[in-house]
Amino acid sequence: MIAGESRNLAGKGYRSITYAAFAISLLELYKGLGFMVIDSLLVTYKKPDVPEGEDISEDMALSFYDSLKGLDESQQLIIIENEDVPDDVSAVVNHIHFTKSTTKGRYGFILF
Repeated sequence: MIAGESRNLAGKGYRSITYAAFAISLLELYKGLGFMVIDSLLVTYKKPDVPEGEDISEDMALSFYDSLKGLDESQQLIIIENEDVPDDVSAVVNHIHFTKSTTKGRYGFILF
């Protein structure tokens, strides 16, 4: 329930970001968890063809990224996302851009 309404009534963008907020809260509460991986939670916010009610605002996405700057340094949060991270966030977190290029950025998430 969010603001007295079932979470299922919101679009997938809102469901995704509220799930991520809950999961990150657990990471902060239980320091022993160590790390968490979240995949594609903001993918809907810039898409022009997202159905009505399925998207989240750019302000919400930017606020989410801004909140990551306050995470405890002992916690590791891996977010896999297809969107660019704001420069001010990228400057204070360990942001790794995967390019699938051997000359620019990092080739891939798992290297053998």
